[in-house]
Formats: sequence, C-alpha cells, structure tokens
Amino acid sequence: MSLPRDACRTPQFSDCSIDTSINSKLTSPISTDEIGKCFPRNGSSPGPDLSSVGELRRISKFELAKIYNIFLCRRIPDRFCRARTVFLPKKRDASDPGDFRPISLTPIPARLFSKIRAKRLAPSVRLDPDQRGFIESDGIAQNTFLLDYVLRHSREKVERTFVASLDLRKAFDSVSHEAVFAALKAHAVDHRFIELLQSIYAKSSTSFAPFSGHKFSPTCGVKQGDPLSSILFNLVIDQLIRKLKGPVGLELDGSTISISAYADDILLFASSSAGLQHLLNETSKFLGTCNLFVNCSKSFTISILADSKNKKTKVDSATPFYINNEPLKSLKANDSFKYLGVNFSVKGLLAENCCPTLQDYLSKLKSAPLKPQQRIWILKNTLLPKLFHLLVLSSVTAGKLAKLDSVTRAFVRGALFLPGDCPNSFIHASVADGGLGVLSFRVSVPLWRRSRLGGLGAVMSGGCLGGTAGGYLQRLTDRVISIQITDNPNSFFRQKLYNTVDGAALVDSSKVKNQKIWVQSRNKFISGRDFVNLLKTKIACLPTAARCARGRPAKDKFCRAGCPRKETLNHVSQACPRTHGKRIQRHEAVVNYLKRACENRGFEVTTEPLYKTSVGNRKPDLLARKNGKILVIDAQVVGDAVDLDRANNGKISYYRDNVELDQQIQAQYSSPDVSYLSATLNLRGVWSAKSAFDLVNKFKVLRRTDVPVVSTRVLIGTFASFTMFNRSTARAMRGRHS
Repeated sequence: MSLPRDACRTPQFSDCSIDTSINSKLTSPISTDEIGKCFPRNGSSPGPDLSSVGELRRISKFELAKIYNIFLCRRIPDRFCRARTVFLPKKRDASDPGDFRPISLTPIPARLFSKIRAKRLAPSVRLDPDQRGFIESDGIAQNTFLLDYVLRHSREKVERTFVASLDLRKAFDSVSHEAVFAALKAHAVDHRFIELLQSIYAKSSTSFAPFSGHKFSPTCGVKQGDPLSSILFNLVIDQLIRKLKGPVGLELDGSTISISAYADDILLFASSSAGLQHLLNETSKFLGTCNLFVNCSKSFTISILADSKNKKTKVDSATPFYINNEPLKSLKANDSFKYLGVNFSVKGLLAENCCPTLQDYLSKLKSAPLKPQQRIWILKNTLLPKLFHLLVLSSVTAGKLAKLDSVTRAFVRGALFLPGDCPNSFIHASVADGGLGVLSFRVSVPLWRRSRLGGLGAVMSGGCLGGTAGGYLQRLTDRVISIQITDNPNSFFRQKLYNTVDGAALVDSSKVKNQKIWVQSRNKFISGRDFVNLLKTKIACLPTAARCARGRPAKDKFCRAGCPRKETLNHVSQACPRTHGKRIQRHEAVVNYLKRACENRGFEVTTEPLYKTSVGNRKPDLLARKNGKILVIDAQVVGDAVDLDRANNGKISYYRDNVELDQQIQAQYSSPDVSYLSATLNLRGVWSAKSAFDLVNKFKVLRRTDVPVVSTRVLIGTFASFTMFNRSTARAMRGRHS
C-alpha cells in the first residue's frame, strides 16, 4: 500500500497544552494494578497466535508487569506486532470492498499492553471540546442536538445558516503515520512514548483471514480494534478543529462555532456561503497533508437563506460548494438525511415512527425456527435495543411509544402462548422481580431521553449553553417530563405486578438472587414446551375454572373434582385429591435434588429417619452427616398466599423445639452439633429468603446455581399436578356447596 506524495510530508501542527504531571508517567513502570484494571474480557477474539484470555490469566500479573516494563524500553518482539485482519460487513448483502470494515486483531497480550498505554495517554492530552467521538461524555447526543438546534435556530431567529456534513473515506485506514506522530509531538507527548509507538508501527504486519500465509506491512492507517487507535485518530482531527476555529463560522448566542466532529464525521458551520467554502477549502488542505479525503457521495451541504422583512427562511439548493474541486450535494427543502444514526430534515430532527420497523423485525423473528426462549432472548438483547438509539434521540410521541409496547406485548403473548389477560406488568417487570424483563418503550425512553438531555448543558460548547440554546434544551426537557411516567421503571412494574391477583405470589422473588435466572439464561435443561408451561405456571395463567370465570358471574368457579372450593391453581396443586400423587412427586423431586447436593458435598445422607417422641413421631426428609456436623433437612412446597419466611421458621421449629428429638439424634451419632434446615418454596417456585440463605450461604448444602434449578423442579411439579387434574375423572364424595 503506497501513500500519495503529499502524504509523505510531515504535517506541521500547532503546539497544544498537555498535563505535564500525567505526561511524565506515560513511560513509568507498569504496575500489577494497571494490568488488573485493563485485563481483557473473557471471550475476546484471539489474534494470529490464537492465544485466549484464559491462557493469559495463567501468567501472574507480576510476571506480566516485568515483561511489559521491558517493552517500555522499546524492545517489542516482532510477533507481538503481528495482527490478523477480519472484514466485518457494514450492511446487508455487502459485496464491494468498501462495504466491509477491516478489524485488526493483535495478540491478546499486545492488546493488553496497548490498553494500558491508552489509559495513560487519554488523560494527558487535552482535546478540543468540539471533538466528541471516543470520549467519556455523551458525544452522540451532543452533536445530534447541536445540529438540531442550529437548524431550528435558523428558522426561529430568521438567520442565514450554512452547514456542511463531511464523511471521510476510510479515515482510520488511511491516516498517515507521519500525521499521527506529528499530532503526538504537537501535544508534547513524552518522546519515549512516541518512539515506542513508532517502533511498533514500523514492525507491524498483518494477514487477511483466512489467508494467514500472505503478510504485508501497512504504511498508513491506525489499527481498528486497537485500544490506542481512537485516541491517535482524535489527536489528528483535533488539529483540524484548532485550525478552523476563528472568526469564520456561525454566531450562536454570542459565540462562534465553525466545526464539530464525532470521530471522522465532521460538521462545518458558517453564516455565509463564502465562509462555508473557506472552511471547506481549509479542511481539504489539512486533510490532504494527513492522507485523508472526503467521500463526496456521502457528504452534503444545507443552505438556509433569511428574509428578515417577511420573517421567513428559504432552503437554497442552487448555491454550489466544492471540496477538491468536486461538487457536494445541496439538500432541498423536502430532503432528509441521517446523521449519527438519527433522521433529520433541513428543519431539524424528524418525528420517528418505528412501528413498521418493529413489526417487520417481529415478523421475521416469528417465522424463524427457534424455541420460545430463544425468541424472547433475541427480542430483549438484540431486536429491541436496535431501536433505543433512534427513539431516545429523535422526537417520538407518548402515543407512538405506547403503540410500540402494545406490538411488543402481542408478540410476547403469541411466542409464549400466554392468554390475553396475562398482566402487562409481568411482561415488563424485571426477571429479578419475577417478570420477563421485556423493556417498555413508554416508560423507559422518556427517562433515558431526560437523562441524556440533563447531561448536555455542562459539556456542550459555549454557543449552546446560554441564551436561546439554554431555552431550547429546557423546552426539550420539559416536553419529556410531561410524558414521563416514573423515575424507576423496575419499581414501577414491580409494584404493578405484585398488586395483581396473579402476581401477588411473586412478591419475594427479588429477595433471593438469581432464583429466576432460568427465565433469561441460555439453559439447556428446559425444552421449549417446558419453558412455556413453567412461565404459565409461574404467573398462574393456566385455565382453571376460577380464572376462566373472571368477568363471567354466571360461570361455575368451583372445583370440577367435586371439592367445595373454587378451582384455583393453589387449590389444584395444594389440596385437591386428584393431584395427591403429583404433590408427593413434586416434594420428592426437591428432596432428591437436595440429597444429591449433600452427597456431592461429601455428606453421608440418611433418607426419612424415624424418631418417636412423646408429642408424636418425627420423620425429616434428610439427615446429613459430615465431620461431626449433623444437618436435619425437611422440604416443603406451600401455597401462593403463605408467608414464606414464617412457613420456613415454622418448619424448623417443628423439629428444633422437640427436645427429645434433639437428644435422640445427639445420642445416636455422638455429636452435639445438630442444625435444622428447611427447603421452603411456594408452588410458583419462589424461595423463602431465609431458607435459601441457610442452604446456600450458611451451611453450603447448595450452590448458587442450584437455586434456580430447584425452582424449576417445583414449577414442573405444579404444572404436572394441573395436567393430572385435567386428565383425571375422580370426584370427591361430598357434595358441592353453592
């Protein structure tokens, strides 16, 4: 790959301020703490050596620190500078080379070393605040609302406004190394740090997957995927921002703004056509010295002329603008465009209607050959998040957000075969609170938009702080507040769920961590049919007589087995004679799981030992012994209206308060260390917090991962009782009461 002749010249950049106290630490010895904070995540893609993060973790941090401190002396092994390049498509049906984004994957140890240096460099250089890409603040929101404000301000104040949006062609792959090093020197970065970077880039080579045998050495561009690359590119664009700042620009509330950038997406502002053309010429000249070029097919200009006499503005598409003698597209009054993923017109942000897009996504997801839990997982983690960015930053009404929720809930009910009267709050409540955790646009989007608007005032440039700009942000905030429902979506849906008849039994869900994790985890032990049945059981949406009679006063609500009670899920699974055998099987499923858990922990387990006392026989489910410690464990599955902790304490007291039983056990095993436990859940699979704490944390009978498994065992047993009830024809002997 060769560079144009102009790009080989070292650019001359103006000097910038730097934090000297931090700059002096750029090449100081690397500590084990820095390594720990920058360690890559598990699952990170390997480099050309195919080594994984797990293999790197086997090396002590102290040894890694010694190796990296040798690297700081500019002694980098060649294999640490090699990379493999993979191509990620930018769009569907990508075929042209320009439709792919190259990502360079260096060895994971080299990536960690680069991340440490990036963490050191970032706070030492002071970028212009008009560069908003790859920074900690919300740069996307800042530039989005800035552009919206400029366009609206032009119409409201009837002022001439000229805007150019420039897209750089493969900027990260093309920027010259000389420009990067010159930008570092202009920021007075420690020369040893620059020399280390030059050494790495001089040795760098890459190969295209899957052709690993063909290597080449890039002579330009920064490595996409390398933690340091975004900072290096920002330093180059920072020089352009500083060069263009001056009297030529657009005056907003007493200050002049001429440029705003988000990485390689550049906005230029001017109050005259000549001013904008001047900025374009200066930009083109600067970019040429850095081997960067504007993609004219994706760039455009907006020209707004003002008629002060008639208080009107006009979009002028006839005024031509050029960059490198190539014309830029001039937008017309009815044209729209996309900036940072948000749709605009020449008047500002467009009101979005995402309902057709969502319906298209859902129809494709519905037709895919997937299990119900897979559909819900994709909906929550992939499909709905695709709309967040557009909905939060664009103008969307409360009615449209409510419509999106309605469409989403209809899909969830169809995918999980839930009845229409299943509480909406069950779908939107968090998994920890007993719900499905499907996001509600109507509740969450206004909250997120208000949060992002609230963070703009303190970070946007001076031209967008005071005066009418401050009023603009305040109007947007007031509009969001007027449609905001709550400040805490989780609490909002939790209370709505627990206030319903079907959701009241889930009130203790959040007291035991991860007991409902099976709802959202990629579990392999639950089939699609079982997943649907468990959810129906959990929210009591099974068609019992009492539930089917809701809103139908004349319909019979009593048990079809002849019991003088209403046929609810609680009655069917806990009291009806038809399901006696299934209740025993459900209880035994819990006991057998506890028994296996005890045996896996090294306990010697006795099942249902019988002890005779003066107040009656006592026969706990399990008696586990290990190293002189004795655990007496009894399991119970109680009704959905029972206080779980009270039931747990009552079961423990039933055995613990019997002095004769305690004496017999101590005498039998010659040990005074006897503890009494209860595994207490309700028929919906909700644990008693005290029971789970004793079994998991205090006595280590179960692991944390066992808690959701036991919950599913109970739910499977409850559903089996309901199935048996419907299949059986047995009836109680006593008559039904009216």
